[in-house]
Amino acid sequence: MSGRRLKTSDGPGADSRMRLLLAIPSYRGGGAERVVTTLASRFPVDRYDVHLVVVQNEGPLRQGLPDTVTHHDLGCQRVSRAALPLLRLIRSLRPDIVLTAASHLNMLTGMLQPLFPSHTRLIVRETGVLKTSLAAWRLGRVMRPVLGAAYRRAAAVIGQSEFAIQEIHQTLGVPLDRLVRISNPVEVGRHSPDLQHQTTSPFEGVGPHL
Repeated sequence: MSGRRLKTSDGPGADSRMRLLLAIPSYRGGGAERVVTTLASRFPVDRYDVHLVVVQNEGPLRQGLPDTVTHHDLGCQRVSRAALPLLRLIRSLRPDIVLTAASHLNMLTGMLQPLFPSHTRLIVRETGVLKTSLAAWRLGRVMRPVLGAAYRRAAAVIGQSEFAIQEIHQTLGVPLDRLVRISNPVEVGRHSPDLQHQTTSPFEGVGPHL
């Protein structure tokens, strides 16, 4: 990621790191939550001031995060009730980047984006199959144009595969030049300790790799 460097003051000791605000529904261990908490723990602290906000402060994933990540709890039971607390936090923190990673939270932040500080850029990450997600929503057909408008307000939209990129483009009308494919991160050292001392990645070379 790149963007404007944060400067909190003009005096000695001013923090020149980029400020990131990562947003997830909770710490309860779904795919989106695991990806974002993994990212939060891996940003180099000399370059990034990392903040993580949850709608509902529940779940075990917070326990594995380093002390360098600043936590924020919106104290809401549902994403639909988090609009004002989230907007207040964004306007107070004035982050360079807001990154969200769950469809309903992506939609909320996209709707709020016109009210962000002028320098704050929104990046959303789609974690599922849109057709399936929309079908699961009770008002999925009605919400599709709202979701599309929200995603098109983002500076960038991340999909985890070429299929996801094409589906977001075709279903929600997000321009291809704002779509980026980034695969899920894998903590090889945590889940396969016997591989962490290898000099080359076990995922390189001719695939597919599962």
